[in-house]
Amino acid sequence: MGTFVHLNGHSEYSSDSNATIKELVAAAAADGQGALALTDTNLAAAPLLRAEARRHGIKPIIGLDVRLVENRHSTDHQQVFHLTLLAENRTGWHNLVALYNSSAVPGRSQSFVDHELLALHADGLIALTGGRRGPVEAFLDLNDADTARANFARLESTLGTGRVFLEASSPESAQLLTGVFMGRAVHVVATGRYRQTALEDTEARQTLMDIRAGKEGRGYGEGGWLRTESEMRRQAPDSQAWQNAVTIAATVGDAIHYDAIPEPGGNMPSFAVPDGFQSSGEYLRHLTFRGAGSRFDEISFEAIERLNNELEVIISKGAADSILITHDLIKWCTDNDILTGARGNSSSSLVLYCLGITDINPLTYGLRYERFLRPGRTEIPGLDIDIQASRMQDAHGYLSKRWPDRVARAATHSRVKADTWTRRGLVSEEKAALVDGRFLNRNIHPCAVVIAARDLTDQLPVLPDRRAGHEHELPVANWEAQTLLNEGYLVLNLLGSATLDVVAQAAALARLDRGSPVHLGLLLPVGDDLYARSTPAAWDLITAGDTDGVFGLGAEEAVAAAKLARPRNLTDMAVLTALSGKEERRNRYLTARINRPRLRYYHLEHLTSEESEQAYLCRILAPTHGELVFQEQVMDLFSTVGGFSDVDAEGAWRFLAKKPRDWSGLREKFLAGAVQEKRGRAGDPYSMVFSAGTAEQVFDLIMEAVPFLFSASHAHAYAVRTFQTAWLRAHFPEAFQRVLDEVQPRRNLIAR
Repeated sequence: MGTFVHLNGHSEYSSDSNATIKELVAAAAADGQGALALTDTNLAAAPLLRAEARRHGIKPIIGLDVRLVENRHSTDHQQVFHLTLLAENRTGWHNLVALYNSSAVPGRSQSFVDHELLALHADGLIALTGGRRGPVEAFLDLNDADTARANFARLESTLGTGRVFLEASSPESAQLLTGVFMGRAVHVVATGRYRQTALEDTEARQTLMDIRAGKEGRGYGEGGWLRTESEMRRQAPDSQAWQNAVTIAATVGDAIHYDAIPEPGGNMPSFAVPDGFQSSGEYLRHLTFRGAGSRFDEISFEAIERLNNELEVIISKGAADSILITHDLIKWCTDNDILTGARGNSSSSLVLYCLGITDINPLTYGLRYERFLRPGRTEIPGLDIDIQASRMQDAHGYLSKRWPDRVARAATHSRVKADTWTRRGLVSEEKAALVDGRFLNRNIHPCAVVIAARDLTDQLPVLPDRRAGHEHELPVANWEAQTLLNEGYLVLNLLGSATLDVVAQAAALARLDRGSPVHLGLLLPVGDDLYARSTPAAWDLITAGDTDGVFGLGAEEAVAAAKLARPRNLTDMAVLTALSGKEERRNRYLTARINRPRLRYYHLEHLTSEESEQAYLCRILAPTHGELVFQEQVMDLFSTVGGFSDVDAEGAWRFLAKKPRDWSGLREKFLAGAVQEKRGRAGDPYSMVFSAGTAEQVFDLIMEAVPFLFSASHAHAYAVRTFQTAWLRAHFPEAFQRVLDEVQPRRNLIAR
């Protein structure tokens, strides 16, 4: 290992840098540097730095560049100094997070720290004096050595003796600082203050800063590249002060703990179960089977087996608490007349159906549980829940009270799209290409909410919502939703739905609540006798094309397709949803549906001439008239034809969805399994032996369809919303139209 470590530098997550974490860590490791410090103006990249540094075998050092003022609460003009803080150990990390979270001042667009705040969170922190813009060297430039020494002494008094280092970003600074503090027990460290990875990245960095500013030549500030140790030393080979400062930087790096940044895990909140239950898993099982008793007149063996299998996976994965927390929120919403509905892969879980989180019975529609939580999945998935848009703040407020100081919204990171900025004329194609895909800015995720196991104060970097009029809303984390999931936090995707506002308000006007809380389950085409008898009118309305305000039928081509298809159930509607925008495939489906509705095996002759094989394939392809439409159908084909287990079938789909260049191994496994007998866990055959020729035809069909397939769980969730709005429009047109015009006045109106 070398004898230099960079202790100050920014990545693309700071406004003055274009350097990615991967580039920086790789460059440091290639030079033999044993560690790398990242000192952005936020903590967004901490998990990525930890992962990349471990991958390259070097130590990750996390830090923070802060603005130091005399009084962070004062609105008067104050001199602002730069200061760099490094987390020496795990305590330092938590104090760094707490200091960052406390640095936001209400009503101010920037964050500041003062000595009072530094003293509160000093334990485990190491400080660098900020270079020429810091509270020491800034006064040396004014020939005021006494104030420089006094400011250094004050920093040491605040943070602790021996925990503050004089930062020299040039040999001249090292010489000056060494002379001024001669005879004192003070060390000077050399920093490169990198803002880009390599010298040749200067044009790319300036281009990215122009794009972020929206104009050219805004000023590019200080900063160099991530110099090698040799480049650092060659700046002043004859300066003993500089050479010592370079070496001391490595000494400081050596003193910092390897595991200062916490490992993922331990962040999932626990649900307090009632007396009489030993664990969250036991309580979840109780609620699930109690809910099953309400959902089913008689619980079939298939349902019991499916529930037990799902619960086994949920509990073994540690997901019981997350589902209980979601159930708690849904129950509160229901009790407070807030309409909700699960969307996405949540619709594939029978447990969630029995708990009332989703109102789609996955057994009815053949939805596979592995889409929600497969045994091989490491992180607990975030649940997608639609909530009335007008009541979203109520839901956020409940979560804040239920889990005080433990709830925030996730961030979302937008990235540069080169063609966008080329079209705007700000930069040339050549320059835009240099920064394509780089971090552009941080925004608030429209729906992801994170709930933590503990108070967020020193656990997760968050800042208040600084948008005007939003000051009292949930704070915003530095990290994106996927990062939060990877770190082991609970993430709920709460989507504000204007369509649910229409459904809820129209239902209220039409007095559909029957004296009970408004709930999505009151408007399903199956499961409720009162409404099931009146469902044909909803499908008739769709067939007639009278779909103003009907969810998913706002485009002319969607309306035209629905008129031809004449849907009569949720799966019919889900197919149309899945085929939206795929004209050739949709036309094939419509042709088969219209012209050959009574053929037993639809158009499967191109796959096999054997009637027995057609019969098995028909179980999978009949609902879509022989067209591969859903991702789940691919999984079913891998199971039924290829003999894959349910878990392996889901894994095969995930592999193909990544568009691999080489899938020959998967093909060989599929063809080999097809020609063998297939037996379940009990030893009973569940499918037949297929011919090699048929297996090849089926695999080719799968490969042709992969780019166009849609999740059946998602599609059925959308279809429910389509049915609900169509049902209301069909039976209560005046109430529906009145609410529609109020809630969605600018919707797309189709001339019919």
